[in-house]
Amino acid sequence: MPNDPKRACATVAGSAPVLSDCEHQALEEALDDEYKSQATYAGVINDFGSVRPFINIVEAEARHVSALLSLFAKFGLAAPVNRWLGGLSR
Repeated sequence: MPNDPKRACATVAGSAPVLSDCEHQALEEALDDEYKSQATYAGVINDFGSVRPFINIVEAEARHVSALLSLFAKFGLAAPVNRWLGGLSR
């Protein structure tokens, strides 16, 4: 069923995998959440210095962003702009 929201990612022989609109939105939300987390912990480091565990967490967030960007590339999608660059408003 083409409009079934529970369908798995469809693939067509010889083409790139295809995401549903819902899956695409979830991927964008996941990336935005990782960008926000990066900005949050960068702010903590800015306030309190490069101390553990915060330096480890911000590095982990960068790995998560990288993994998500790989998924955007795999599915031939443009990644959304990081709206959290410059930090969170306080």
